[in-house]
Amino acid sequence: MRLTVKGNVTRLVTVTPSRVRLAGPAGKDLFQSVDIVPEQNFPFTVTGFETSKKGNVSVEMTPVEKNGKTVYRLTVHNLKKDKAQYRDTVRVKTTLDRKPVITIPIFGIIKKAP
Repeated sequence: MRLTVKGNVTRLVTVTPSRVRLAGPAGKDLFQSVDIVPEQNFPFTVTGFETSKKGNVSVEMTPVEKNGKTVYRLTVHNLKKDKAQYRDTVRVKTTLDRKPVITIPIFGIIKKAP
């Protein structure tokens, strides 16, 4: 049996990049920024954020103007001081009914310091 589904997909938000990868030697300031951009017909504000685990990363969010739009810039910093590998997520809470939480995966590969 085959099932074919057709339809249009409406983008609510653009997240660039879609995941965070922190890789490098222990002791180095490893960080990555992610831009969260509401699409034109689906404005929202970010009301908060949290990570799923404690002790892996710190997160800060700054609203910035880009091409006349408000962009939420999320910056994720590694907190591990020694060799480690981890997976985490940051959950961004929004006022958008159709997408109240945006989940961004985080991968950390921290190598032994040289």
